[in-house]
Amino acid sequence: MLSRKNHVKDNGLIIPRALRCAIDVHALHIRFLTVSCMFTLFYFLKQSIIYKQKKVNRKYLQISEHICYTEDMNTKHRPHEEPIFADERQQQIVDLIVARGKVRTAQLTTLFGVTEPTLRKDLSVLEERGLLKRTHGGAVSVRPPREQEVANRAAHNAEAKQAIALACLQEIGERDAIFLDGGTTVFQIARNLERSGRYVTVLTNAPAVAEIIADLPTVTHVLLGGYLRRISGSLVGPLALENLTRFTINTAFIGVGGLSESGCTVADLNEAQLKAAVIAQAQRVILPLDHTKVGTVDFARVCGIDEIDVVVTDQENLYLQKWCSSHNIRLVVASPTSQGM
Repeated sequence: MLSRKNHVKDNGLIIPRALRCAIDVHALHIRFLTVSCMFTLFYFLKQSIIYKQKKVNRKYLQISEHICYTEDMNTKHRPHEEPIFADERQQQIVDLIVARGKVRTAQLTTLFGVTEPTLRKDLSVLEERGLLKRTHGGAVSVRPPREQEVANRAAHNAEAKQAIALACLQEIGERDAIFLDGGTTVFQIARNLERSGRYVTVLTNAPAVAEIIADLPTVTHVLLGGYLRRISGSLVGPLALENLTRFTINTAFIGVGGLSESGCTVADLNEAQLKAAVIAQAQRVILPLDHTKVGTVDFARVCGIDEIDVVVTDQENLYLQKWCSSHNIRLVVASPTSQGM
């Protein structure tokens, strides 16, 4: 005789209770797997749509910038209008290469309405002046000069760097945790930090920055470890990268060797890696940049231009304005004549 305690009736059949429980658990497991598969499928479909949309948006942005740039240049150079002087044409060729990084001779002949021999002569003159490098069928932007010692770089455009530094102080909030690297413009921020009157915590990989802020009563500082690149005065390497992960950064001030439409670059790969890690960790990234670095391309890439939040420079630049506008970057132009807070 079957025990009612150990058996149940299901659709007219009497089966063991343990088997009934096993069937229920199995059915529940199947439902769970079905729902999980649906959510997983939905997630991947959504990611696929987002990825395709980003590709479309990037392509649209490139096309839009190209159209806007071409229209802008065409308003300046129309083949049927009176030809411009050679000096003016050469300056506009330089501006174009600064903005785009490279140009083709065929494009320039159409743009300026002159013959290829004339354009080749222009490019030769500009190459002799060190403003570009000729290539087969066109020209490319030149790299910056060989990396110089910190003292030499600090003396270059000193007035502009001071103005940029004072403007950067306005971007620091009370009790902020900020990062200051070893750039010469960033060093000016450290020199003027006391003038802000704000209590801040400074994380830096530059011993010179730590030295100048060490005794400031409103500043707490932390110096990253690592090995010293004497030519730049910066600590870099695996230890610096590892120590960086221990901290939270509100605002990072990053010095670079050049800024072009393709992004930020510096002379050394190790410095590029550390700066990139700081940018990835910071809530906000500010680029203090004097006008001579706009359009310059150095050896090692740091980040894309879309990873920057604010650019602070000393002179207005049409192409820099376009890049910032296209990537929703706030552009601050600091006047060297205004040294007050």
